[in-house]
Amino acid sequence: MSRLGLVALGLIALVAFTASPAAAKKGKTKTITAGLNTCLSTALAIPDHLTTANAPGVQASIPLNIPNFRGKPQAGVVTSVSSVAVRIPHTFAGDLTILLVSPSGQVITLANKRGGTADGYGTGTTSCGGSLVVFSDTASSPIFGANPGNTDTPLGGSFRPEAPLASLVGSAAKGNWVLFVSDGQGVDVGVLDAFGLSLTYQYKKGPKK
Repeated sequence: MSRLGLVALGLIALVAFTASPAAAKKGKTKTITAGLNTCLSTALAIPDHLTTANAPGVQASIPLNIPNFRGKPQAGVVTSVSSVAVRIPHTFAGDLTILLVSPSGQVITLANKRGGTADGYGTGTTSCGGSLVVFSDTASSPIFGANPGNTDTPLGGSFRPEAPLASLVGSAAKGNWVLFVSDGQGVDVGVLDAFGLSLTYQYKKGPKK
């Protein structure tokens, strides 16, 4: 074979070698990290235990959508839940049980009849524009110690929930995140006015076609 033919074969081999990494890179699956940080104004009256037999409570849902992966649905994975926030005017906070239910059905108790005579959770505007009470694993005060003086002042600031939000890490992210509020006593009434949620999650993204 002539020198010219050997050079041509060398160039072909070089092109083939250098094209392979680019093709592999183009076909690589990526792991995307994303966040959900939102608040839903609701204005939902909480059924009173005595006036409504077996009062079921009220619920508000925040949907989290994740794109399909290679044409099939994917659930994604929760990597952190920073906080859950609520605005609930109520004349006796100690009547209330507040739960967060994940898309996979895992239930986290945020508060179970805490706060005594406090006038509910949060102050100001009865919507996301008000001052919401925040449940966070990093809060310095536990919710079980809220309102030690048993005053009528609404609960405010941040509290650690009854159960850690961190236990949701690793669960499915896609679907409806539901806040459930029930009133276990009679006479005093209230409204679920706002539900805020902040979390991060990961999902897979395929190569561009």
